[in-house]
Amino acid sequence: MRTSTHQIAVFEEGFTLVGVDWRDVKERGAEKVWRAIQQHEWVQQQQTRVVIVYQTDDGRMRAYGDRDLVKAVTTMNFREINFGHELTLEWSPGSDNDDGASDDEL
Repeated sequence: MRTSTHQIAVFEEGFTLVGVDWRDVKERGAEKVWRAIQQHEWVQQQQTRVVIVYQTDDGRMRAYGDRDLVKAVTTMNFREINFGHELTLEWSPGSDNDDGASDDEL
């Protein structure tokens, strides 16, 4: 079973921003990574919504999550964000493909 570790920032506005490695998105897809993070025990305890952000091979920043949150994070300066937490996911074979999210370039 492979693991991946992600940097997390929790905002008072009631959402969690998670920095994700582009390799994980390429390998599993943004939706699956987003859903796995949402289902993580720590995130469930926080009772917040999740947006993932990642940088593609060509250097563009992208975000995936609920449309309203994705739109909100497009105005953020990521260099100024304090990613004060880490979250580790354990990956096993399988897939869930239920969407309801948005994938946008920042």
